[in-house]
Amino acid sequence: MDFFYAGGPVMYVLLLISVVALSLILYSLRGLRSMTANPEEWCHRALSSLEVSVDSSNTDRLGEALQEISFSLQSSIQWLSRLASMATLLGLLGTVLGISQAFFDMQQKGAAGPEVFAAGIYQALHTTIAGLLLALPFLLAHHLLRDSIARHHLTLLGRLRRMLEQKS
Repeated sequence: MDFFYAGGPVMYVLLLISVVALSLILYSLRGLRSMTANPEEWCHRALSSLEVSVDSSNTDRLGEALQEISFSLQSSIQWLSRLASMATLLGLLGTVLGISQAFFDMQQKGAAGPEVFAAGIYQALHTTIAGLLLALPFLLAHHLLRDSIARHHLTLLGRLRRMLEQKS
C-alpha cells in the first residue's frame, strides 16, 4: 500500500484505468468463449445481418458481416491498447509532477541537498513503475485477444461458407 500512496494522485487514475482494463479483458474473454461455445449462433447472427442473400463465394461480404456482429468485442479489445498508452503517459505525467515537486521543495527550503530532492524523485519513480507495470499486461492482453478473435473469425468464416454450400 505504501507503493500506491507514494506515487501521489496519479496513482488513483492508474487504479481506475486498471479496473476498466480488467473489465474489458473479462468482457472480451466472455465474448470469445461465446464464439467458441456457440459458433452456430454467431454464424446465424452474421447471416441475419446481411441485407442481401450471398453465396459461399462472396467471402468479403461474409467477413464484413462477422466484423459487424463482433464490433463491440473488437472495440473493447482495441481499448486495451489505448489504455496501455494512457497508463504509460500517466506514468510519465507522474514523473514530471514528482520532479516538479522536488524542484519546488528545493526552492522552498533554499537548499539543494539530496534529502530535499529525494521525496519528489521517489514519487516520480513510483508512478513511472506503476504506469509501465500496467501498460505491459494491457498490451499483451490486447495482442493475445486480437489474435484470438482473428482466428475465431477465420473459423467462423469457414463454417459460414460450409453452411451456405449446404443450402445451395
